[in-house]
Amino acid sequence: LERALQVHEREFGLQHLRTATTLYFLGLSLLYAGRSSEACSRLSQSLAVRREEFGLDHIQTAKAMRALGAAQATAGQVENSERLLQDCLAIMEREHGPDHLQSAWTLLELAFLHGQADAKLLARADDILQRELGPRAEAIIEARRRRRYAGEVLNGGGKPSEQRTSRSRPA
Repeated sequence: LERALQVHEREFGLQHLRTATTLYFLGLSLLYAGRSSEACSRLSQSLAVRREEFGLDHIQTAKAMRALGAAQATAGQVENSERLLQDCLAIMEREHGPDHLQSAWTLLELAFLHGQADAKLLARADDILQRELGPRAEAIIEARRRRRYAGEVLNGGGKPSEQRTSRSRPA
């Protein structure tokens, strides 16, 4: 992806949508590799281009907001992350509805934002994921939880919570 980014920057420029898409996927790859500060940089660049290209309330802009919000959360930038994720959720719910899979992905990021899982947000996300993905939902929720806590440990934010959070429901 780094090589593709170099080619796209040279051929299309920094402000081109193709370059922004490469930045987006590179940022996600860096996030999943535990390199959250690098991911934030790439995803921030991608978001800026998408905002310019699509506008503030477009689905593609919202997806970039969610990715950057996840990277910022992992990097310990919780305030910025929460703002982006809340804005993303508003767009997803307006465009797709509150029970859509795109809304669930954002709810899941918000649920794990403050270290311990927010039971209400997690329950909403879990309901949608169970309906849409069936048995795979449990593994997806657990993978998101582990990525978030691994990022906290890598970035000096503390040790992972021992509390199991998937399938948690408020009483």
